[in-house]
Amino acid sequence: MKNKNNVFFDRRTSAQIKEEADRVEQLQIERLTARRLAYELFLIQTRNAQDEQRQKEELQQQAFEHIAWDEALHLIRIAYEI
Repeated sequence: MKNKNNVFFDRRTSAQIKEEADRVEQLQIERLTARRLAYELFLIQTRNAQDEQRQKEELQQQAFEHIAWDEALHLIRIAYEI
């Protein structure tokens, strides 16, 4: 609100100003908390994706080793038959 000298002044009481400041502070805390939680979720998802990829690679390696052993045993059987 302006007085006759075009100077702005606030008609709110100090309690109202403090209450509003507290609300603003609480909103800032909630926003920072939400951002932190979103970042933690991102890290968890990234970690899970990396773990899944690592497990997939390990299973592929085990499958290749199993196939290699099967082929080796097959070749040994052929060699003994000759």
